[in-house]
Amino acid sequence: MIFPAEISRLSGKTGIRDKTIEKDYILTWILIGLSSSGLRDNLVFKGGTALRKVYIKDYRYSEDLDFTLINHLSAVEILEKFEVIYDIARKSANIPMRLNRREEEREDSLTFYVSYSGPLGASIERNEIKIDVALKELLQFPTPSLPLFKEYSDQPDDIKVKTYSLEETAIEKLCSLLSSYRKEPRDVYDLWYLLKFNLIGLVFLAQPFEEKCEFKNLDSKDLKAQLDAKEPTYRKLWDQRLRDRVAQLPHFEKVYRETKRYLRGAQLI
Repeated sequence: MIFPAEISRLSGKTGIRDKTIEKDYILTWILIGLSSSGLRDNLVFKGGTALRKVYIKDYRYSEDLDFTLINHLSAVEILEKFEVIYDIARKSANIPMRLNRREEEREDSLTFYVSYSGPLGASIERNEIKIDVALKELLQFPTPSLPLFKEYSDQPDDIKVKTYSLEETAIEKLCSLLSSYRKEPRDVYDLWYLLKFNLIGLVFLAQPFEEKCEFKNLDSKDLKAQLDAKEPTYRKLWDQRLRDRVAQLPHFEKVYRETKRYLRGAQLI
């Protein structure tokens, strides 16, 4: 386990609070454990945390982990295999971890929470990480094993995890914007970043997006209406949800306006 001083140095350098950096460190060690566990070939890493850990160095911080299951395992089997990951973190980095609780089981996803005690020394009962595993998903692009960025001094070299492509990530973000029940401003931020810095070509994703919508029982034609309906919530939560994760958070109005312009350019709204 790294010393608290390393957390403090990173906090001073980035302007991100130390508890957020500590959680990021724990996320890294869960991924390290995953790379050596029986889940290595069964779970595909995805979401904003994957953008930060694999694709975009110094990207926004995250506080949870998202995966997609690609080979059949029961929820019980997944949780049992995560016990190996906790053991790897304990033996390799002296980080205590354990399953805290799980949400009521759903047909298409498994959500559970992992307690930990990190470098800042708080009791294991006071810290937890949310892990979500999609049990049924349509994957339309390859899922390569990619190396994690080296961020912490005790992190082994050459750790690789199976990861969503940027194209798959963008389509997932579009579906999140389209979903009436999900109103997380980080979805807007992530999609905007991918588009603004030309990391994906949105115009080439129209057909895969349609197919993903069909799989998820969504109507792609509702994208503009959903964006407009959720705009007040995105604006209200923008600073609250993102200011502790993004060192220089752009104004919501700029990001939202540019995102809609990119979507119009690709004829998605």
